[in-house]
Amino acid sequence: MFDTHRFLNTLTTDPTAPRITRYDSWGRIELSGRVLGNWVAKATNLLRTEYDPQPLDVIALDLPAGHWRTLYWALATWACGAHLHIIDPETDPATATTSTGTPLLAITDRPTKWTQLPLDTIAVSTAPLARSFERDLAGALDEAAEISSYPDSADLATSADPHDPACSDRGYEVTYNDLISPHSPERLLLPLSADTSRMQALTLIASVLAAGGSIVTSDTTEDLNRLATIERANLHHL
Repeated sequence: MFDTHRFLNTLTTDPTAPRITRYDSWGRIELSGRVLGNWVAKATNLLRTEYDPQPLDVIALDLPAGHWRTLYWALATWACGAHLHIIDPETDPATATTSTGTPLLAITDRPTKWTQLPLDTIAVSTAPLARSFERDLAGALDEAAEISSYPDSADLATSADPHDPACSDRGYEVTYNDLISPHSPERLLLPLSADTSRMQALTLIASVLAAGGSIVTSDTTEDLNRLATIERANLHHL
């Protein structure tokens, strides 16, 4: 069964090694296992303090495929044992229902899309060094302004039942038992586009990292073969 604590222990056996590298319109950013773990702990503490999600509670995640912020919010949700429901860009938030109910909370970079629903919202800026959301919060909690105040250590042992749903999108659902697929500990370059399945990208990234590998994601127009050579990564298309 997937467990956030064990997952991060794998990533911090070499705490300074790069684990997730991101190329986008902001440039290049790289996170080690230790830094990723700090973000996961802060996000987990924020969730528990402000919203207290329980196993089977649904948290909607509406963030770009393959983004490092997407990853740490997913891991924080799983540390709480909750059900992560992935929202693709074309999905109407009003249809975000799952096998375990409607969302308790939405984590999104477009909070104005969620204002018609009776739930709490966390607004996430995808800018690397954002100190505030810098757009209309629409009543949402401003992650960039608030998350740094939470401790960077937490009890990250996942409390879910192995058969509880861990992750879903509009057409697919996996349990905590089946969240991670066997993978080799390699370094992969994952190109992304508007058509990339957010759930497929997230579960692949989690599986590679759980095996001790690392991930490079790119949604730029960079030459992919050149980028793979620079990053010493194997190109992988979803």
